Amino acid sequence: MIKAIFFDFDGVLTNFEYGSYTVCYNLSQKTGIPTDKLVSCYHQHTGGLDIGKIEDKDFWGAFCRCVGCEIGITLLDYAFRNVSMNEKMLELAKKLRKNYKVGIITDNSKGRFNAIIDEFKLRDIFDALILSADVGATKKEEVIFRRALDSLKLKPQECIFIDNSARNLEVPKRMGFKTIHYDFQKKDFDSLLTQLKTLIRI
Repeated sequence: MIKAIFFDFDGVLTNFEYGSYTVCYNLSQKTGIPTDKLVSCYHQHTGGLDIGKIEDKDFWGAFCRCVGCEIGITLLDYAFRNVSMNEKMLELAKKLRKNYKVGIITDNSKGRFNAIIDEFKLRDIFDALILSADVGATKKEEVIFRRALDSLKLKPQECIFIDNSARNLEVPKRMGFKTIHYDFQKKDFDSLLTQLKTLIRI
């Protein structure tokens, strides 16, 4: 019997597929620096960010040198908070919460996700917010899914996990979760609902 539905964040609950792209796109809008250049430098200097080994302030100097421009770190908070949310998905989560527990499992940095939690009051919508940087592991490992299960005192067979990356569904599926791949490119919300309805009542 299904008791909880977990959502990925970027690419499922948002209208951008990758968090790093969202951050860099927002920085580009404020600085005029091409998004592609910002993304390249961001990826070069943020290793370990999603598993909590470094914090945002730790890479900022090297990031700015890579970009070739001093960018005020205060812009980072704006870049974190300015997220285009998928309102249909948020409404679905709210609807599901009437009969099930709902949560988020995301590979994200503490700085970014804490800003987003605050900006969009996610604790008022979701019962569990599981962050890779808090756990010290990404969705490639069982430990982050174990943390999600422990947070709600559930078994894998009692949970559904929705992600826009098929690769991120491999581990939870192997553990016993029901999994649904949300095709971000097609943005086929109706297909997602159809799949959900085979598993739960909506």
